[in-house]
Amino acid sequence: MLSLFQCLSGRNICANVGLRSLTITANKTSLPNYFRFQTDVPIDAQLDNKRLLEFSRHTSSGSQLATKLFDHDSVRMVLLGRDMVVLRLAQREDFDTLANPIKSDITSFLESGASAIEHPKQPDDGLKDLTIPVPDPIEGVPLHMVHLQKVLDVAIRPTLRADRGDLDIVDFTPLEDDSVDEVTGYPRGVLYVRLQGACAGCPHSKQTMRGFVANVVGRYLPNVVDVIDVDA
Repeated sequence: MLSLFQCLSGRNICANVGLRSLTITANKTSLPNYFRFQTDVPIDAQLDNKRLLEFSRHTSSGSQLATKLFDHDSVRMVLLGRDMVVLRLAQREDFDTLANPIKSDITSFLESGASAIEHPKQPDDGLKDLTIPVPDPIEGVPLHMVHLQKVLDVAIRPTLRADRGDLDIVDFTPLEDDSVDEVTGYPRGVLYVRLQGACAGCPHSKQTMRGFVANVVGRYLPNVVDVIDVDA
């Protein structure tokens, strides 16, 4: 399974547009109707190009930049990374018409100095001094899955349940290159979960997933390269 980041490594088809020290390059990607706009300055230093923050028209209020880009009727989804904007358009053909106006929008927004996103205050997980030892093996269950379940039970579920939420593990898919994390010795891969209770369908569920769940899992198990809510 290719990651979103791998699929977005598309072919450059447009000339760069430079303004002062800012350059934006537009690229088609291998994903249908997805297009990448790469900047040479950070859009938001707290974001990660491998964990893109997603906005729809209904959730764009959390990003002034996304709201601006949704002024174009063809824009269906906005994903923001540290120095990358990825758009899903209604039709692939719309890219040729919109590439330059969108580059202009991104340029003017970044030069305005406005914040691209509103960072929600993350819950205090209280885990700064918490140690989660490697659990005892369970017959028939890979150790990395036993350890993952332990991290969820100790480090994540108490916080979610305090807000009447929860989550379940759906699957863990190793990367195609069969790589192993150097720290844990566990296979690197993507964790698929399903948010439950009050977390399911919550308008802040994506922030919960990216800002809390993925961060805590990554802190204790660096072999988990991404966490995805299957119902998102």
